[in-house]
Amino acid sequence: MKRLIIALYASLFFLSCGEFSLNEKKEIESVLALDVEHAIRKNGISLVPIINKVAEKPIKLKTEVQEGNELTLQFDLDLEPDEKLHYTINNGPVNKAKGSDITLELLEGNNVIFVCLSNTVGVSSTYWVKNYFNGKGAGSFDESKTHLFQHFTATSEGIVVDYKIMNPLNGLTVALRLDSVGYLLTPNITYLLQRNQSVRLELLNADGEFVDGPFNDTGAMRLELDQ
Repeated sequence: MKRLIIALYASLFFLSCGEFSLNEKKEIESVLALDVEHAIRKNGISLVPIINKVAEKPIKLKTEVQEGNELTLQFDLDLEPDEKLHYTINNGPVNKAKGSDITLELLEGNNVIFVCLSNTVGVSSTYWVKNYFNGKGAGSFDESKTHLFQHFTATSEGIVVDYKIMNPLNGLTVALRLDSVGYLLTPNITYLLQRNQSVRLELLNADGEFVDGPFNDTGAMRLELDQ
């Protein structure tokens, strides 16, 4: 089992509201509502909290149809003009649904589908998860365990960093690793990384050890920023 000891995070910077402030020129007006007062800028990194205003709506599956390797999911959800359904397969890249319907090609083996409501600035607190096993054998995804689902999206201003923890336990923390430096993220806060580089999330327990699970270390992921 992979173990990450908290001593390895001697350079961690706690991203907590009120611990840091900036006295800088007013930033360029953004389409995102940014909390620049509590931004963190260290080692050439700029992490700015985002005021996340995604509405909380239940995500209920209406129908599911599988034909061969093609799966179509229809959700009973009324979307506002600025809202979209986003989904990932096995915690991979974030995809955008067309309206409240999702059509995708199933992979061989486990297909853990994570669906959330999103807009420009992050995800809501509600989400939907199900594993669709494709092929011979049986699925191995344990829905009773604790799982970390990333939500990395690219804008013209940087990478929006958000996540959800399925079946959270007391004392859990999420570390955002950028190169060799880790940043412990404040719970329930969405961040804008104002830089184009690989991002990685790791789920840690109260002792700073890695929480075992197939998705609890996202690995390094790189996104192309919108132009």
